[in-house]
Amino acid sequence: MTDQDTPVQRPLSPHLQVYRLPLLPLMSISHRVTGVGLAFGTLVLAWWLAALATGPGAYDLFIRFMNPLGGLALLSWMIAIAYHFCNGIRHLFWDIGRKVSVELVDIRRQSIDVTGQEVLTRDRVTIRINLAAEYRVTDPVKAASLVTDFDEALYRTLQYAFRKTLGAKTLDQILENKVTVDAEVADKVRAEMATIGIEVGLLGVRRERTHI
Repeated sequence: MTDQDTPVQRPLSPHLQVYRLPLLPLMSISHRVTGVGLAFGTLVLAWWLAALATGPGAYDLFIRFMNPLGGLALLSWMIAIAYHFCNGIRHLFWDIGRKVSVELVDIRRQSIDVTGQEVLTRDRVTIRINLAAEYRVTDPVKAASLVTDFDEALYRTLQYAFRKTLGAKTLDQILENKVTVDAEVADKVRAEMATIGIEVGLLGVRRERTHI
């Protein structure tokens, strides 16, 4: 027997060993299980009605069969009816009320450009800055739910952070501490974007003095 003919030993349903089912799938599975139980319970109910209609002998046979677990079976059947009914109402609410929408989020590394931004420094010098940043989505749920458009949120954050930081410094301070200023702004941008599930990577800045 070759290696290709050797059967591969794999665990049965390996995902269940590392994945915990959320509440909704569990409720959906239990809905189907109780549905099967109700079907068997309905057969037992039909047998009981037929035994009543047939006569004492058939009814005694039914009683002898159900006597050990009759009360427990009846209680379980009633609980299953109540649960199946309530869960059916939930399914009906989802079918005719709430709609499920799927939003695709690209988690690959991407880039964004913020060009032609004019900033007035503290000593009234206007400089033009062009920004380029790399980013990726680390938490799609936060990125899609906490803001309307995370691309636009990153754009505005970059724009506001550089305007605020550079506007509080003179041109000489900006030129003398270029690396420090860029790192300070980058840290602010990264910290703010991390709260909505965005990781900002490389950030490049190019400045041009325009006029006084």
